[in-house]
Order: sequence, then structure tokens, then C-alpha cells
Amino acid sequence: MGKNDLERRVARRFDGEARGDALNEEALESAEAQAHLAQLQKIRNGIEQVAVRETINDAQFPSFMAGIRERIETPQRHARGLWALASLTAAALIVAVSVFLIFASSRAPGVSTVVEAAESGIAGTTVNTYSSSDGTATVWVTEAQRDIQ
Repeated sequence: MGKNDLERRVARRFDGEARGDALNEEALESAEAQAHLAQLQKIRNGIEQVAVRETINDAQFPSFMAGIRERIETPQRHARGLWALASLTAAALIVAVSVFLIFASSRAPGVSTVVEAAESGIAGTTVNTYSSSDGTATVWVTEAQRDIQ
């Protein structure tokens, strides 16, 4: 039986796992097995000495339960959803107003341009002006050889 195998069996016996095992009693009586048992017992005693067992007294209990309730109860709604809804509503309102202004302004009468005076510094030309019904002003310059618009 190897050293690691012996230590593993001694540890199992020490922890109470190997009570019914047919462990070689001579191997357990060896100095090596006894030294390993003593080392395991020292480790267990040391852990028991430094182990801090936390307790909750009556004054701490409400705070303790508040932390538990906070984790298991239905979470409260946060304002994040409210801000997202507000920004979405504002964006939709801006788009609606913009579309309304675009379509409403096309039905309004257009601004017409009126030409009060027109002259040309080109010799031999005449200048005519007129406005159409949609408010477009046109200036027509006529030269003896050709028309200039």
C-alpha cells in the first residue's frame, strides 16, 4: 500500500466515511498512519478554535430580515422606464408637430413677389415684368436680335 493510498484511507476513517471498510488494521497501527491521524486531529482542533460562529441577537434581527425581504420581494419599479417613456413621447410630439407644420403651411397662400421697377443698362433692349397667379414674378428682357430671360 502506497503512502498516498494510506493517507487517503486514514483520512476517510478519521472523517467517519470508512467505518465498514476492511481497512488493514496493521496499516492503521503503523507509525506513519498514527502520525497522519495526529496531524489531522491537530488541524481539526485548530480550525475549531479559530472558527467564529456568527449569531444574530434580538436587536439585529429586524435588520437581518429587512435584507432578506429586500432580496425576495417583488422589486420596485425604477424611474428608468419613466425617462425612456418621456423621451419617446417628446420625440413623437416633435415629429407630429413638424409634420403638421409642413402640411399646414402648403395650404396657406404663398408669398408673392412683386417687381416694382426693372430696367436694363443694355442698349436696344426692353424690359417687361409680370406676375403669375401662383406668385411667381418674371422679368423678361427683349433685345432686337434675341430674347434674354
